[in-house]
Amino acid sequence: MALNAEIRSARETDADGLSALAMLVWLHTYAVDGIEPDMARHVLHSLSPAQFRRWLADPQQRILLAADGPRLLAYARLNRAPAGPIPEVGGCELETLYVHPGFARRGLGQRLLAACRTAAPAPLWLSIWAYNTAALHFYLAQGMQQVGETTFRLGDIDHPNLLLADTLSAFPHHHAHDPD
Repeated sequence: MALNAEIRSARETDADGLSALAMLVWLHTYAVDGIEPDMARHVLHSLSPAQFRRWLADPQQRILLAADGPRLLAYARLNRAPAGPIPEVGGCELETLYVHPGFARRGLGQRLLAACRTAAPAPLWLSIWAYNTAALHFYLAQGMQQVGETTFRLGDIDHPNLLLADTLSAFPHHHAHDPD
């Protein structure tokens, strides 16, 4: 199938599709040994259509997506509000960049990351599961660098995460356009 994806800002009408895509990618990435109760609760609560509607209504959040007609293929969520978990990390958090597994390694992640860098008011930072080697390789290849470590708590378990941040050379100094 030819990939002719448009990058655009998400709209309220995209909330159901964004939720389904987020659940699909999250479970595909993290539920490699099956779906545990804590995972199910997390996904159903944190990635629900209602949660996406709240993010879409929040002026500190920005969701960009890649769509081929009515089909959502990937999305990224920026959070302009939080400070980083360590003093060296600040700017704009790339909360999520998810690509449908069937469309991985076809340039969508690169295009979305570039659009996020253009849309962000400051250099990006993110937290990534330490064992997600494919994503780690992707971000390092896109000019990000590891700047620290943190954890993600799911149920009673802390999962090791790495903190990555844009290098100055990766962050555009001029915002040419806003991908709407």
